[in-house]
Amino acid sequence: MLVKCLINDLAQLNNVELIDRLSKSIHLDGPDRDLVVGGNYKVQAIEIQHGSLWYYLHTVDVNDYPLPYPAEFFSVMDGSIPEGWIANIVLISGSMILKRLSFTEWANDDAFYEKLIDEDVGSVNVYLRNNKRSLG
Repeated sequence: MLVKCLINDLAQLNNVELIDRLSKSIHLDGPDRDLVVGGNYKVQAIEIQHGSLWYYLHTVDVNDYPLPYPAEFFSVMDGSIPEGWIANIVLISGSMILKRLSFTEWANDDAFYEKLIDEDVGSVNVYLRNNKRSLG
């Protein structure tokens, strides 16, 4: 899956409700310098959090993990689901929802991303192995 960055700053959005919702998760004043407007990014995972769709993108080369960005910052260039990805669908408040879409280890483990951030060796190795596959 490939997305193109259209904006990198909450202030560039025109919807007040959307800005309010996203500003609860994004605490930046001004543009996010890790995102290049016009740049294409391979999606590492998709997650629904607090009513918003987030793309996890590897935007910082020195990190062994991707960062989450709101889908509203992007347009989808290629919506193909990468080989090996699965959907984590759960029952929340009486409704079935898509929680996460990614490779198996991430899709099924609610703590996987935190393990990446904490530099858990096993999780980092799984991520890097799957990241290479998605870049190929």
